[in-house]
Amino acid sequence: MEDRRSLYRAEDAVSPVIAVILMVAITVVLAATVFALVSDLGGKGQKNAPHIAFAQDETKDMLSVTASGVGANWNRVSIKAPFDGGAYFDADGTSNDASLTLAAGTFAPVGPNNIPVKPSDKLCFWSTDGAQSNVRFEIRDEVASMAIGQGWVFGTVATTPKTAC
Repeated sequence: MEDRRSLYRAEDAVSPVIAVILMVAITVVLAATVFALVSDLGGKGQKNAPHIAFAQDETKDMLSVTASGVGANWNRVSIKAPFDGGAYFDADGTSNDASLTLAAGTFAPVGPNNIPVKPSDKLCFWSTDGAQSNVRFEIRDEVASMAIGQGWVFGTVATTPKTAC
């Protein structure tokens, strides 16, 4: 009689080995799902700097916008020069033009208000540290904390402040 009961009991449950395999599989699937949700593998949170292309005019110490992408806005843009000086921002002849102060080695925000970047917008520069040569300007998008372009090198930058480009 005992033999029959032990045989009957063995058929009632899943074997311990299969139970362990199922628990490990469920745990792995659950852990992978949680990891995917937490780490945002889709890359949706990635920030990109909007595209802005500049043309350089050394005779006027000026950068002119030649093209701009969707989302390019002057209030996101900062500029850095290796000298103290200033820059004049000319938003395509609008009344929102502005001057900004450049401090050597630090980024200064360009953007007044919420002005979209358009072709023919201009940035003109001058130095308060005397005439500068081989000057490299850097421009970056502050929202994405990324450089816009590779930087621009001017042979010389004059000391005359600009009120227009």
